[in-house]
Amino acid sequence: MTLLSPRTEAAPPHATFIDMREPAFSPIGAFVPTAEQPFAFYLLGDIRLCYWQQPQDRPPFRTQSLLAALLLNPKPLRREQLVSMLFPNLPERDGRRRLSHLLWLLRQALPDLPLVTDAETILLPAAARWLDVEAFQKGATSHSLDDWLHAIQLYRGHLVPGCYDDWLLERRETVTMHYTNLLHTTCQALLVQQRTREALPLAQRLLQQEPLNEVTLRMLMRLYVSLGQRNAALTTYEQFVSLIRQELAIEPEVATRTLAETLRSGRASAPNTPTDVHPPSVWLPPTAAISVSPSDATPHHFTMPPITPTHREGQKGLLHALETSDRPGECAALLQVAHEQAEQGNLSAALVSVQQALQTAHQHGAPELFINGLLLKSQLLQRQGLVAEALLLLREAHTLAQTHQLCSAIGQSLWSIAHCQEQSGLWHEAIQTYQQARVHWRDAERPAAEARTLTYIAVLQKRMGQAAAALALLDTAQGMYEQLNDPLGIAQVWHYQAVALLAQSTTNTGNAIQIARRAIACFQITRCTEWEATTSCVLGQALWLDQQPHAALTTLEHAVLLLQPLKKPAWLAEALAYQGLVLCDLQQPLQARRCTDQALMVLAQQCIGRGWVVVT
Repeated sequence: MTLLSPRTEAAPPHATFIDMREPAFSPIGAFVPTAEQPFAFYLLGDIRLCYWQQPQDRPPFRTQSLLAALLLNPKPLRREQLVSMLFPNLPERDGRRRLSHLLWLLRQALPDLPLVTDAETILLPAAARWLDVEAFQKGATSHSLDDWLHAIQLYRGHLVPGCYDDWLLERRETVTMHYTNLLHTTCQALLVQQRTREALPLAQRLLQQEPLNEVTLRMLMRLYVSLGQRNAALTTYEQFVSLIRQELAIEPEVATRTLAETLRSGRASAPNTPTDVHPPSVWLPPTAAISVSPSDATPHHFTMPPITPTHREGQKGLLHALETSDRPGECAALLQVAHEQAEQGNLSAALVSVQQALQTAHQHGAPELFINGLLLKSQLLQRQGLVAEALLLLREAHTLAQTHQLCSAIGQSLWSIAHCQEQSGLWHEAIQTYQQARVHWRDAERPAAEARTLTYIAVLQKRMGQAAAALALLDTAQGMYEQLNDPLGIAQVWHYQAVALLAQSTTNTGNAIQIARRAIACFQITRCTEWEATTSCVLGQALWLDQQPHAALTTLEHAVLLLQPLKKPAWLAEALAYQGLVLCDLQQPLQARRCTDQALMVLAQQCIGRGWVVVT
């Protein structure tokens, strides 16, 4: 059971712990104040400040929230905006008086602070100060491992830990999430380069951030053993067992228990082999001398193109590659074979094929194929319910894509990470990752991929009850597709707009019906059966809510007919369930019960196919 928690735990008593809060080397570049920046502010951890590199006393505690607001928002802030941020429960007149008093106290404490104020606005110019939060974010979004390490050193604790104003809580959570993601990425990069000793303190900090994450625990245990600290590994494991028994009343995962037993028996001869990921023999060192040109292909979804099992293109391609000694072709064919095996439900065989593809890609220096293998393996692990393990693979894929500057792979790995977070219920984190993907596609001038990312964000916002925000994003995506003259992309946006309109209010059913019908007509012309089926289901729901049960029933029956051969059990079950509801309204209880039973049977078969136990 892998869960995430903000709670921190002390390092095991026998561990060799390197305190990463004190830099092991001198920061450079953007990580230190320049000569033109007399003030340096540190908001990560306890607030500290320097003036011309000389430590200064902190300003009064009650002024720190105002100081943080001015530092984190380097633009002219209207006084009423600051009042609403700092004193949301006070009348505006009282709030403005309190703000003026805090401003006076701040000037008394820091007389040289170059505040620019007038009757309406307050500004602390960014050019006059250096801020650790900005340096951290710049390093975290860099493509350099050294910059990542510098950024990690800057993170000394939560953002302004003594302030609990509502405006700051979301900002603090975002920075903490970026820090945790950065630890994951940097650990993976160091492991890829076999810099085990440097990875150890980062893994320790990562487990402090996520004390219930068993993937991190196993990685840390293996790092201890690789450095000859088997007792520290076992101590860490025992502390973890005690923690989850006390807080969750559960036992560790099988993989974790197996690793601990292996260590106890002294059989851990290959401690660096993470069985829940893949052996290091297939890790591709980012320093490998591989000449790669970024692909111009822009993937439009999380998965690679579907392979029809009956055609067996993968087997044919594999035979041809073996006959012609085409090693990259062999790797690509193995990935295609894995797709076919997965489509047939044979996940174990698919994982074996992917593993062979990863080894082949590594041996013959094909990083793009290697990353595709990691992405596919992560999908297979997700289908087995191993979401945490899949997320670890995806972070490695993202690190490698950044190292080799593979534009499409960077974006696709971000999409996949967000999708994995979405499956885990980490919707806020998923939106943040999708936003990173959007910035990446925009910088790469890939408008189609950026528009698709907008639709992913909109879908999540709709699920979170933010239908109005979702509709605004979808309008932006539609405009981008119109500029690209992409009718299929426009129709897909219409599908999501209809869903969001229904989620926003039942009074929107008329608009939702009109938009859904327009989308279905486009999907029929382009022969996109899956989209036609799912949008027909949405149209059926809208017609039912619009008090048109007979039209709704006809539409849902059509959706069921389209979905039955597509092997999409979740979608089919939803269409059958809505069909049952419509039949109830039409006073046909027996037929309604039959549809509901069929929906339950479809879901039960899906669970059994995944190896789950169905209790009736």
